[in-house]
Amino acid sequence: MALTISGTSNGKLGNLSLSNRTANVLDSGDTTFFGADHWRITSNYSLPAAAPNSYFLTSNWERDDSTGSGLLGNGMTESSGVFTFPSTGIYFIQFEGNAFRNAGDFAYCTMDLYATTDNSTYNVVVRKNANAFQGSGYTSLVVPYIIDVTDTSLVKVKIAVIAEFAGVNFQGETDKTRTGATFTRLGDT
Repeated sequence: MALTISGTSNGKLGNLSLSNRTANVLDSGDTTFFGADHWRITSNYSLPAAAPNSYFLTSNWERDDSTGSGLLGNGMTESSGVFTFPSTGIYFIQFEGNAFRNAGDFAYCTMDLYATTDNSTYNVVVRKNANAFQGSGYTSLVVPYIIDVTDTSLVKVKIAVIAEFAGVNFQGETDKTRTGATFTRLGDT
């Protein structure tokens, strides 16, 4: 059984051959292989109308700058609520939302994760509904997804919210995350 290792210590993937199998080996100096980024909305978003209307969170996004927050790699870019990936690869993404209503009946709210692979046609890839409750109160949603980013100019994501009644607020703040998104690059596509 032959073992061959090739490559340089320049922060790039090398090549490892063992018998008839070949696999990539990660150089510990490679800071582009993995990536992690976190975003949030900075102010509350109040839904102007009830279901079946769907509203995209298109404004007030910022990269997390709370105490101790971190960014690994180049990070995401955002424009009008559309998130663009910094490099190709397999990514784990998770949107989280914290919603409240001050008074009245409130039966459900929904978060939809939309994705496109042609920078044009968006489709819902994950839908999460919150538990029902009456009167005023809070609820939260978590929307996870693993996406294959084969082309950074074509593969993008955005989030929409829906509620049974108008006046539901998805919370936002500038110093802590209430509604936001986490992006983690897991590996090559």
